[in-house]
Amino acid sequence: MHRLIPVALGVFALGFGVSIMAQPAADTLPAGPGHDTMVRVCSECHSPDIVADQRMTADGWHDLVEQMAGMGAQASDAELEEIAAYLARSFPATPAAAPGS
Repeated sequence: MHRLIPVALGVFALGFGVSIMAQPAADTLPAGPGHDTMVRVCSECHSPDIVADQRMTADGWHDLVEQMAGMGAQASDAELEEIAAYLARSFPATPAAAPGS
């Protein structure tokens, strides 16, 4: 019985650590209108942080949000527009470098 206690504590600690790691790191994303909606909706399928490495035009973000809705993202049309606007504002397309730069 006493041998099971360290094993049980180890399993508990491992499960707790995995649970913490699975939480979205939403605090690394820019604050602003649409942030909370984006985190709530998008974290149902993936980490919302995935957007931080992407840069798109407003149309690109809108198309991506519509694609996610088509894949099952649960949000109203107004929430989807709010998410697309947040992403476009927070992660705009990076201007192309001028030739010779």
